[in-house]
Amino acid sequence: MLRKPLKGTDDTTFTFGANVWTLHYLRLTNQLDYSEAQNIFDYLNKMLIAIMFRYNEDGSFKMWGNVRPSVWLSAWTIRTIQQAQFPEWENLLYIDPNIISTTVKWLLQWQDKKTGVFRETPYYSNTPLNRKAAPYSYGLKWQGPKNITLTAHCLITLEQTINTLQGPVRGEANLARMQAVRYLEAELINIRDPLEIAIVAYALSLANSVSKETAFILLDRMKRSENGLIYWSREPVQPNKRVYENNQRNLLQPKYEEEWDSHAVEATAYALLVYLIRDGIDIHQERIVKWLNGMRMHDAGFISTVDTLVALQALTEYSFRARLRDITDMKVVIDATGEEGKPPHEVYISSMNVSKMSRIPLENVWGLVNIFATGGGQAILQLDVEYGVDWDGFKKHPPVKAFEFSIDERYSKFGNKSHCEVTVCARWLNTKEAEYSSATVIEIENPTGYVAYQPHLIGIIKKAQKSNFPTLRDSIGGHADAFGTKTVFFADYIPSNETWCFTYPIKRWYPVANLTRIRLAKIFEQYQPERFQTLLINSTVNSLDICEVCGSYQCPYCPIYSSAHKLNQLPVAPLLFVVFLVYSYFLTDRFNHWQLR
Repeated sequence: MLRKPLKGTDDTTFTFGANVWTLHYLRLTNQLDYSEAQNIFDYLNKMLIAIMFRYNEDGSFKMWGNVRPSVWLSAWTIRTIQQAQFPEWENLLYIDPNIISTTVKWLLQWQDKKTGVFRETPYYSNTPLNRKAAPYSYGLKWQGPKNITLTAHCLITLEQTINTLQGPVRGEANLARMQAVRYLEAELINIRDPLEIAIVAYALSLANSVSKETAFILLDRMKRSENGLIYWSREPVQPNKRVYENNQRNLLQPKYEEEWDSHAVEATAYALLVYLIRDGIDIHQERIVKWLNGMRMHDAGFISTVDTLVALQALTEYSFRARLRDITDMKVVIDATGEEGKPPHEVYISSMNVSKMSRIPLENVWGLVNIFATGGGQAILQLDVEYGVDWDGFKKHPPVKAFEFSIDERYSKFGNKSHCEVTVCARWLNTKEAEYSSATVIEIENPTGYVAYQPHLIGIIKKAQKSNFPTLRDSIGGHADAFGTKTVFFADYIPSNETWCFTYPIKRWYPVANLTRIRLAKIFEQYQPERFQTLLINSTVNSLDICEVCGSYQCPYCPIYSSAHKLNQLPVAPLLFVVFLVYSYFLTDRFNHWQLR
């Protein structure tokens, strides 16, 4: 959905949650056919097993197999699992209530019994996995750690799981809910961040707090209204710019990364949930939905895993309450000027096929794409374009310089450059936001035919953890079709006070010549992908021709290997002189022997 290489507990939780909310959408709109959904439930059961792989006996969840648990991750994961509980499909997807009760009991250990605030485990207290759940409020670090967002996350989890809890844990959770509500009510007047007020307003609305109306008023005051759209963000965010041609035609441009994309999507999604709980459906909710849909970076996902799941939940609730399926009846005509001579593509959308995605391949990628729609309802149309660049001026540049990033490749002088040592170095630069990055992903394209062998990468990670890259956690490599062209590494955080480096090997597994000269490497924050840096790798391996890559006398049409060297011819005169001397010696010896007889 996000077209990003992900791994770990959050990745499996995201995949699980995205499928769960798709099922809820189909169920709420009377489109779910259990006879056809069996494969989905089988897949969800597999994902649930993958999530439980990182489940500890005490009820906590950890991101990787060799790290400590996280309060935020545990609350987020168990909330997503709880959302999969539904009586009608309990026989197809069963959620053990003991798992939820055990996790909630573990979460309660991290609540201050006096104030009601939830705090992160010591390992993540200063370097949280998700900075949007950081202990310090945005712009108010001088006030000290408030943990407002984390407390709201935990309160939402308690509200959504309370009916599943059993035994003494239920009473303890009820008490923890009241304490968390009181803490958020007390901190409400100090909140200045749109994401904080949005998630707090949603948590207080679920808890039916006496301050939920106050939270809504503060939330409503922070909204931004631009071009007929409503959203919440720290700074203005444009979903899609428009360029006007000759003052007549307006051309819709693609969405480019901006500094607070993931914050804005998550904050707006929570705000939409609050509006739906309070007011139901009106014109404001429709304007919020239009802005949200304009923030999709791909055909299904938004910015990151967390904001996408919250947005899916909000859009599912909106679609159900607005009864969009009942009123949907439209015709969409797609006319690409690059396909001159061909008839336009027509798509009909009705209540019977409202959930069916239509894909229209365009053979020619020049000119304009004109869209004409008639009828009633709401639909999303996206143009998906991919292109490569080989000049630094054409690559994507981040909205804020967040990382210092370098790649050094050293190919072996023997074996036709079949071995390569790749050194990766990184440092966090955005100290205005924090002294450390949050969870970080490093993605490096391999030369065609080269592979980073996964068992070797595991050893490299263990070595780096003990030396100069202690937060390196996992990798994706090997020969899989999905990742054979890339090597991906995952780290908990990267500091700003020093540069961390590690080295890993890649080897040629398949003989390929005439390689692409330019390859791409990228580093980005997992939960804020707009914090990124791209690097164009210009290596000399592309200069190898097929004979140098093959490197054997068995290579056809390669004279340098398939033909033998000619022997140097000796001069004739010296050779005859040597023969004459040998002949004279034997002749003299035989003559002397004859005289003695």
